[in-house]
Amino acid sequence: MSSTLNPVNSVIFSKELTSKKLRFNSELEKEYRSSNLVLSLDLFRYLAVLGMIFYGGFYIADCFVIQADRLIVHQIVRLMIVIPLSVVVLGLSYKKFFYTNDFLIEFSVIGSLLIGQGFHIFLSLSESIPGYYYLAVTIMIVLWGNSFPILRFSFKLVFTLTNMVLLPMFLYYFIHSEWSVIVFQLIFYIALSKVSLGTAYLSEQSKRNNFLKAQRLTENARAFTKVANMTAHELQTSMRIINGLSYIVKKDEKHTLSQKTLGNLDLIQEHILLLNSNLKDLKDHAVDSIN
Repeated sequence: MSSTLNPVNSVIFSKELTSKKLRFNSELEKEYRSSNLVLSLDLFRYLAVLGMIFYGGFYIADCFVIQADRLIVHQIVRLMIVIPLSVVVLGLSYKKFFYTNDFLIEFSVIGSLLIGQGFHIFLSLSESIPGYYYLAVTIMIVLWGNSFPILRFSFKLVFTLTNMVLLPMFLYYFIHSEWSVIVFQLIFYIALSKVSLGTAYLSEQSKRNNFLKAQRLTENARAFTKVANMTAHELQTSMRIINGLSYIVKKDEKHTLSQKTLGNLDLIQEHILLLNSNLKDLKDHAVDSIN
C-alpha cells in the first residue's frame, strides 16, 4: 500500500477523519475504493445470490396473485431473463478482470437495479396486480440495492428518492388507488427507506473512518521504522568501535590493567551485546508493525 499521508497534510487528515462528507481527495478516494472492493467482494456475491432467490420468490408469489394469462410474461422476465443475467454476473465475479475492476463491479449493481426496477414497472402495469404489489417489490429492490457496500451512497440516495417519486405516480395513474392508500404506502416507503439509507450512511462513514485510522497507523509505523533503523545503525556503529577498543585494550600486553578495570571492560562488552540484541528486536518489531 503506497503512502498517502505525511506530516505536511496531517491537518487535512484530521479534518477528513471527522468530516461527514463521504468523499476523500482523488488519490485517497482511489485507494479507499480499491481497499473497499477487496473487502466487499464476498458480500457482493452473497447479495447476488440473495437477489436471485428474491426474484425467484417473486415468481412464486406471482403464481398466487397474477392471472394465469399474464403469468407467462412474469415467467419469461423473472426466470428466463433476470435470473440468467444474475448468474452471469455472479460467474464474472470470480474472473480477475471483473473483480479487480471497481467500475465493472459497481456498474453491474447499478445495471441490476435499473433492469430489475424497469421490469418490475412493466410487470406491474397489469390491471390484475394487487395494490400493494408494486410497493412490496419496490421496497425489496431498494433495500437490496442499499445493502451493497461497493455502491456509492450518492447513487443509493438518488435511486431511493427516484422510487419515492415514482411510487405515488404509479399508484395514481396506473393502479388508480385512493389517496388514502397512496399516502399510507408512501409513508411506509419513506420510513423503511430512511432506516435503510441511514444504516448505509453510517456504515459507509464508519468504514471510511476505519480506513483513515488504518492509514494513520501505517504511516506512523513507517515513521517508527525509519527512526528505528537510523538509530540502530548509528548506535551499532558506535558500539562496534567501543567493543573493538575494549577488546584491544584487554589484549594489549604492554599495559597492565587492574582486575577492576578488566571487570569494567567485560561489563561494557556484555552491555553492548545486550543493547545490540534489543536494537535488533526493535527493528524487527518495526517491520512487523507495517506488515
